[in-house]
Amino acid sequence: MINCYNTKKITSSNQGNLKIGGLIGDSYDSTVENCYNSGELEIDFCSKKDGKVGGIVGHGSSDTIRNSYNLKAITVKNLVDGNYIGAIAGTGGGSTFERNYYLEGTATSGVGNEVADAEGILEAKSRADILNLMNTNLPSDVWEQGKNGEYPGLK
Repeated sequence: MINCYNTKKITSSNQGNLKIGGLIGDSYDSTVENCYNSGELEIDFCSKKDGKVGGIVGHGSSDTIRNSYNLKAITVKNLVDGNYIGAIAGTGGGSTFERNYYLEGTATSGVGNEVADAEGILEAKSRADILNLMNTNLPSDVWEQGKNGEYPGLK
């Protein structure tokens, strides 16, 4: 999945084994590149386990996720142990993450099962920092520079 985005709110109730992302719910050995989510995610876990929720990918396995960002909060109700919530990915076993950013406060970590958080790769940033990083670190042939305080978008 390349050069994609979501701007709409997503709501769901977990009946067990929920996999929801701002763009992709469940992914294996895929590439997600130059994508962003600016739509809220609102999830009711219904006190069930095995939920995986991420701003870009809900459950990723052996994926490559690069040059992407998430701007909106992930709001959860009835959370119990055994659920994973990440600003970029709920889970990311065996996945590679490169130059992904998320707005501070959208989730407590970039990846819910904490397999890939590393400075500069998956990092919570202020609005001003995301604007600067996205405008300077991403391919200019794909991204338009943000104007008047707006976030960069796809060309």
